[in-house]
Amino acid sequence: MESQSVPCAQPGCDGRAGPDETTCDRCGQAVPSPSPATRTRGLGLKRRGMVGAWMQQVRAAGSAESSDPRESPWFVVIDGIRRGPFTSSEMALCLRAGVITASTFAWSRGMERWQQVHEVPRWQELFSNLRPLAEPNAVRRLPLPEVLSIEAAGCAPRGREPVVIRVPPGRYVMGATVDDAEAWPDETPHEVVLSRGFDIFAVPTTQLQYISVFGTNPSHFPSSHRPVERVSWFDAVRYCNALSRLHDLPVAYAIEETDDPERPRVRWLGIEQPGWRLPTEAEWEFACRAGGASARYGDIGEIAWYAENSDGGTHAVGRKRPNAWGLYDMLGNVWEWVWDWFADYPAVQVVDPAGPLEGVARVIRGGGWYFVARLVRAGDRNAFDPVSRDYGLGFRCVRTVL
Repeated sequence: MESQSVPCAQPGCDGRAGPDETTCDRCGQAVPSPSPATRTRGLGLKRRGMVGAWMQQVRAAGSAESSDPRESPWFVVIDGIRRGPFTSSEMALCLRAGVITASTFAWSRGMERWQQVHEVPRWQELFSNLRPLAEPNAVRRLPLPEVLSIEAAGCAPRGREPVVIRVPPGRYVMGATVDDAEAWPDETPHEVVLSRGFDIFAVPTTQLQYISVFGTNPSHFPSSHRPVERVSWFDAVRYCNALSRLHDLPVAYAIEETDDPERPRVRWLGIEQPGWRLPTEAEWEFACRAGGASARYGDIGEIAWYAENSDGGTHAVGRKRPNAWGLYDMLGNVWEWVWDWFADYPAVQVVDPAGPLEGVARVIRGGGWYFVARLVRAGDRNAFDPVSRDYGLGFRCVRTVL
């Protein structure tokens, strides 16, 4: 199909390569194509089924704006499928709508390889419908909150506790709230009861914390006090167990190796275990809302690093305003892995929900530095293959209060 083929990059050749082909149908030269390693899952599982409708809307809107026939076509990869061609104006509309993000792989004539959107030179200028960053350097002048001094923000390998906040038991309405006009259909409101309190890291797990436990740093944006990223869900649960052992706590997970070293078999030993673990999706949202019922716990620019103020990367934890319970970066900076497999919400009250027993993708929450505002809300849900190691994926730990 024309919409899924890629034009040849050779001068003077008007041939194309089909969606499953790697060479031009005219000159036989190689056409850049994403390798299996770069076939990004785009916006994750929750957007499957929505992408087609969104693209139709965006292309319909974009066709009225793009009047220059000489504009080079763009192609993107969403959910492993090559889509396009799009004009720069249409790319801008896609970015504003959240259909593609700064981490989506894109290609246009003259590029030697597929690149993530934020790697394209002058991408914000090129896709000019994007709003410019407001005072991009102003945020760097904000002081680090006193409670998160350099000594306190890092978790030394032995004897020094991470900074934690104790969250009490409680009940709340999880999912879309009445005033949240940006909510997605999968945010079905329902009452949740959490019967036990829990301690939660005041900030996402930092690179210093990760290094102090494992001795390695997988992050794309290396800096001790930035959140660790490029960690899979399996990396996160292994970290929780390792941290528990360092603190002389029983581990929360039984991890059994399989033939695939990237996909061990993981079993949660129960909420009664006092070891460090990932929060459930319900615990994460309860902690994020901190007793509130709005889409966010403040003005987005004051509380979160996201597409319009991150300047193309993560930032040191604790630089934005915390929520009412003293938790920093619950929204923005990095997405955070939680325990649950992704599934539809129930429409009835549930007690201590932990998601289904099996699934295909694990839930991530909070939005990240390269995502638009609609995906940086307390109720927004997304999901990725648990082996994914995107440089927008991080986590924070919790442990049950007994």
